[in-house]
Amino acid sequence: MKVPGNAGFQLLKSNIAEIKNDGMGLGGIHSLDSGKFNVLLDAEMKATRLAGDIPLEKDILQQLIRIVQKQMNDYLTYLVSEALGSSGFRGSLLSRINIPQGSLTPVSASKNQHPLQKEKDDEQPLRDINRIIDSASEKYGVDSGLVKAVIKVESDFDAGSTSPKGAMGLMQLMPDTAKDLGVKNPYNPVENVMGGTRYLKTLLNRYDGDINLALAAYNWGMGNVERHPGKLPEETKNYMARVNKYLSQEIS
Repeated sequence: MKVPGNAGFQLLKSNIAEIKNDGMGLGGIHSLDSGKFNVLLDAEMKATRLAGDIPLEKDILQQLIRIVQKQMNDYLTYLVSEALGSSGFRGSLLSRINIPQGSLTPVSASKNQHPLQKEKDDEQPLRDINRIIDSASEKYGVDSGLVKAVIKVESDFDAGSTSPKGAMGLMQLMPDTAKDLGVKNPYNPVENVMGGTRYLKTLLNRYDGDINLALAAYNWGMGNVERHPGKLPEETKNYMARVNKYLSQEIS
């Protein structure tokens, strides 16, 4: 049994390169390096002496198929998870791959998931949310402890929460606020925390770094705070007290 050189490998790699460069609205895929796949696959071929026009025994051919399947599954899972985590998934990525029918035996799809990929049914793991907070804190210059305290009071770290008034996600963004901030999916932890932290930074700048005024405006609205500075509702006062309590715990 023989294979015609490494033409089959080139077909697989060229399909992946085509997906990487295709304009399907997948955002971060354009920055990915398909060369890593090529290098790894070539190394596996050389290690098992599979390159070139050489006779292949049945067990070696099966090994070759497993190598290709594994690398394809791992790399495609990475592409899909990156796309879902950044700009949403439009179209069928797998349908773009031109692999001859029956050339590979059926395999189960990898269940690996990107750390920041949204989970529809489960609460986003706290350790991942903390990484998002740290990133947003660094980007916008807001104390991470303050962001965590706001999230604790707003949603108790529930990325899928919705308030009776319609506030959404970890930092409980109202629909109009989310729209103004460019947040397309308020239930996406990355978008929500980035947008909410940016808004918090805007309020801190507006009130010269006064955390309490910024919190009051975050809860009650800038217009209300500025029109009625001495008439904060009890709900807003309690909100400020709770955030400050958690903030002091973060600092200590």
